[in-house]
Amino acid sequence: MERLFTRLYAGLAVCGLLVIVLSFLPWVQFHSGTFEGDTGEKVTLTLSGTHTSRWRDLDRIGRNDAKEEDGWCSCYVSAGDGFLTAGLGAMLVAIAAFGWRTELDRPASIAGGIVSLGVLGLAGFDAIADWQAIIYTNLQRLEAVDGSVQPALIALIGAAAVAAVLSGFALGFAWLIDQVEETEEDETITDEESMNEARERAQQW
Repeated sequence: MERLFTRLYAGLAVCGLLVIVLSFLPWVQFHSGTFEGDTGEKVTLTLSGTHTSRWRDLDRIGRNDAKEEDGWCSCYVSAGDGFLTAGLGAMLVAIAAFGWRTELDRPASIAGGIVSLGVLGLAGFDAIADWQAIIYTNLQRLEAVDGSVQPALIALIGAAAVAAVLSGFALGFAWLIDQVEETEEDETITDEESMNEARERAQQW
């Protein structure tokens, strides 16, 4: 069992490292719409997870808020959701190290599951979002663009899902071990009581 938990914690740590790395890779690629007869230059802009956030609502940005800088995007933020997922990924690595070092399997697996679901919820929310933004270009000034989710964000969701499954397995195995230990303790107590009764009867005779 100890070897099994070591593998589970190793997998959890790997998932945490993947979450950290994927948080800094491109999450969304914005592109101008295409329609028949459109001969204008197409706008394309890719933002990493650390520079974009679904919480930045397009409706809150007025036309006068746009910066006259070529390539400026209304969805760009200096501290995006990627920093949150990267922080949670670091927590997964720390939880895996804590569980392996202390052998407190049940608390570690519960914490790992909660953090994994946090990553999964945040990244999943970004993945299913209808990304839209306004981009400023020197050629076309303000232009409305649509965004498409990139493979890195999908891979991050996969890593978080695997981490949640590993945490669930660890919690299940920890519960089984506790049940077996409790059963063995009950059997030991029962055997001791039987021995004591036998001794008392022998003394009476």
